[in-house]
Amino acid sequence: MGLSLPKHFNRKIARAIAEFNLIEKEDNILVCVSGGKDSTFLLYALAVFREHFAIDFNLGALTVELGFEEEGDYTSLKNWCARLGVPYYKEETQIAKTLLAEESKSSCAQCSYFRKGVMTDFVQNKKYNKLAFGHHYDDAVETFLMSIIYSGQI
Repeated sequence: MGLSLPKHFNRKIARAIAEFNLIEKEDNILVCVSGGKDSTFLLYALAVFREHFAIDFNLGALTVELGFEEEGDYTSLKNWCARLGVPYYKEETQIAKTLLAEESKSSCAQCSYFRKGVMTDFVQNKKYNKLAFGHHYDDAVETFLMSIIYSGQI
């Protein structure tokens, strides 16, 4: 397929995989993709490593559609996954309807909880053994602050 990344990305990703034992032989890894830059880059980077890595593993991609009326078209994401040789799945849910009916102050936390539940069920039903999320440092800080503000917990 000819996928590649710049060397400095390769080194950092390879070091993280080795240091934390993130990928093992014959893993089935499901990447949760929203179409944003973080999850899209994670999927691409793992596709590159799948092609060039000494460890054999499988990839899949999942988008959880929340059920908002203005949700986008995922055709281009599906096509991009096909070019990477990665099976693409989309789970349609009614999470938005539930959140809007409850009018809760912590809808971000509830949405996250429900999405992770959908992803966990999907992983178990499709025989994936690892779930991968594309988050960066800003996401971790934002989640930390939201946890403190909304629930008073760290």
